[in-house]
Amino acid sequence: MNIILRDMPKQKVQIDLWPFDIHGGFRGFQQVPEGLHYVATLHEQSYPSFWAFVQDETLIKVFDAETASYHDADAETKATLQQMADSGAVNHRLIAFPELAVPQWYRLTNYITPENFAQIPGIEALDIHLQHSNEDILAAYQWAFLQVIVAYPEHLNAHHMKVWLEWVQIAGATTSEFIAAHVRFYNVFLELLNLHLELLPSNYRTETEFIRKGAEAFSEKLQQVGDVELSVKAKQHQLFA
Repeated sequence: MNIILRDMPKQKVQIDLWPFDIHGGFRGFQQVPEGLHYVATLHEQSYPSFWAFVQDETLIKVFDAETASYHDADAETKATLQQMADSGAVNHRLIAFPELAVPQWYRLTNYITPENFAQIPGIEALDIHLQHSNEDILAAYQWAFLQVIVAYPEHLNAHHMKVWLEWVQIAGATTSEFIAAHVRFYNVFLELLNLHLELLPSNYRTETEFIRKGAEAFSEKLQQVGDVELSVKAKQHQLFA
């Protein structure tokens, strides 16, 4: 699928975790996999952005310089640009989504769906003990980390880092009995946490110090559950942390 951007500033654009320098001919992205995506563009000293699901048709967004924000195209503009994109007429002005990035981005977002996207920002780390589905809890945890990792460190909202760290802290502070009752969740959570620690830039080493200090004790608690897969990931966690 394609993402077409109209009237945007032509300096730098970011899709998901990958920035590109651009020039006047740039019109958007092609070969974008289905699912949730993040797009931001450099405008003056800020990065106006949007989140959107790419599904079964070309996505069209229009930049408004007055509000420094993106909005949906009107029906006529949408129809015209979709036809141009779908016919291949603007392919030479579209950047191909990085093929090697597809599996990694899938791992970062795969529990977030159009159906649960509106509700997951309202699910907090403490809700891990409530009656949400595993999928929605994991989606909320993925969303918490995405808010951190898509931002340049100098533009990070400190609240987003606080929220993600709360998820890690609360998930790690539960008892081995709770973990044993939620093995499937912890297998996925730990796989995600290891990936998150791998992706975080060194700028955040101070904020994540407690994860490294607690990695051995957390790993031992996970291994006490007796699940082979979880034990392997627990040992990997000590290495990543």
